[in-house]
Amino acid sequence: MIYNKIIILIISIIFGSSVQLIAQDNHYWTQQYGARAALLGGNAVGSPDDNSSIYYNPGFLGFIDSSTLNLNANIYSYDRLSIKNGAGSNIDILSRQPNIYPQFLSGTLKMDKESPITWSYALFTRNHSNYYMRTRHAAQYNVIESHPGLESYIGSFEYSNQLDEQWGGLGFGYKISEKLAIGLSTFIGYRFQNYQFSFFTRLLSEKTDGTPYFASTNWYEDIYLQEFYILWKAGFSLDLGKFKAGLSISTPNLSLYGWTNVQRENSQYNLRESINEDAYSDILLIDRQESLPTHVKFPWSFALGFSYQLNPKIQLLSTCEYFTKIDLYTMVEAEKQNFIYPEDSPYAPFLKDIDFLSVSSVANAVFNFGLGMEYSFNEKYTLLGGFRTDYSHFKASEREDFDQPGILFISSFDMDLYHLSGGLTINKNNSRFTIGVNYCFGREYGLDQMVNFTEPTDYNYLVGNNQPIADVLINSYSLIIGYLHYF
Repeated sequence: MIYNKIIILIISIIFGSSVQLIAQDNHYWTQQYGARAALLGGNAVGSPDDNSSIYYNPGFLGFIDSSTLNLNANIYSYDRLSIKNGAGSNIDILSRQPNIYPQFLSGTLKMDKESPITWSYALFTRNHSNYYMRTRHAAQYNVIESHPGLESYIGSFEYSNQLDEQWGGLGFGYKISEKLAIGLSTFIGYRFQNYQFSFFTRLLSEKTDGTPYFASTNWYEDIYLQEFYILWKAGFSLDLGKFKAGLSISTPNLSLYGWTNVQRENSQYNLRESINEDAYSDILLIDRQESLPTHVKFPWSFALGFSYQLNPKIQLLSTCEYFTKIDLYTMVEAEKQNFIYPEDSPYAPFLKDIDFLSVSSVANAVFNFGLGMEYSFNEKYTLLGGFRTDYSHFKASEREDFDQPGILFISSFDMDLYHLSGGLTINKNNSRFTIGVNYCFGREYGLDQMVNFTEPTDYNYLVGNNQPIADVLINSYSLIIGYLHYF
């Protein structure tokens, strides 16, 4: 009997850390770079127009015949995430966050107009997201099934995930002929992530003799991560006049230096007063370690794009990109040390070898595609439009390792995103001003709840089983402004 209860405890309390959360770094195409390219939906792998080629396809740098400076391209965004029934039946969770950040600062340098080499540099926000949500639920429930009547119950939930990833790069393009060019970019990246997930429950009742009875459970995870790394992009470009095409290959990253602080706590208190079995004895699982070795892995990716000048006014563009799978790996490696209190707990033999603080990661293969269009009213005004997919690489339904016990993730809902964008470019003799908007949306229905506060029971550690009734909706609105100067 006690063995079965211990297994239930391990699955429900200790190893439930694979609970599904939100993180935009589970998408590769959320951010795009350079105002024109962003409003075209990122469909710039086959379009040699400006210095955003240092990221999309450095091969097209070889066809740029003048020095340029992209002074600014800012994004002003408003992100809204709602999870219906996320913390229980009719208990919704909501995150609403405004964001302002520099998107792309870059330039190209042509030493000599006759030189086949064009140099480029860039500093940009590779990834940015900021989610924060919290809720509290207080009600009367019959939590103690062996005791008729209602008890006072409180459940509190809090989640935050702040991600900021900056890249700085140097690249060059080499023009082999009037039709063919190649290029290479080197990027140094800095990743910062601060993630917290917690919930606690409180139960207040009376014993049969009329004295107060109090019980509680607690769950807390805190991950603070920083890492520097380097990677490369190689590009190949073809210019046949009306038709242009490009191929870009991105390497995985090589870690330069990274460290993470991790803290985790699980506890239960006084449950044995209502359930007189050893499996519900008081226990505290807690540990914190700092400056842990860290390596966040990036996949290989292969992007193919083209642009076609349909007529003097309309240009069509398209890009597709394949990201390879990343097998389950340890992203943050912690030391194994005692985290069980009291040390003589009946659970100790079953938990002592658990890797309590190490953080794992994994990624499915992803194939994204997009379409873009430019319509030139005249030499001064050009209309831009784009569409792109943004599929999640954290698909639990496609991974056998998702439900493995003992794995701590910074994970995600099965949420695919889609982007629509549009804007206007104003061309002058030696400059270009671009302004437009991007709308991102995602809808997923019938996902597991993050926590269930509306069906709590004492034998389930003061929560209910997570039910597949959570509906997740994401809406994000971005204003994109950019200025490019030609020398």
